[in-house]
Amino acid sequence: MQKRICAGTDRRLLYTVVPIPETMLEYVWDYGYLDPETETKYVRAMLNSCEKLNSDSSWFEKTAVLIKISQQFFREYEDASSLSQRDVAR
Repeated sequence: MQKRICAGTDRRLLYTVVPIPETMLEYVWDYGYLDPETETKYVRAMLNSCEKLNSDSSWFEKTAVLIKISQQFFREYEDASSLSQRDVAR
């Protein structure tokens, strides 16, 4: 069982984040962001792996649009870095 760490609040954290050592900064790359068209293609490719969605084009389209709109929402009201393509897979 993983050990949970108590933060200063009542929340129990599963992981802690530590700063990256300065000696490793030269190995950090900024890949930037996907443009909207490429991101849409990427999301559709990920959704193609879902058999139930892939078999119903109406649900497929609605899901793709919903993901696109939700990601736009988070970029507008949160930080752009709060999103990742892993969220689509989840």
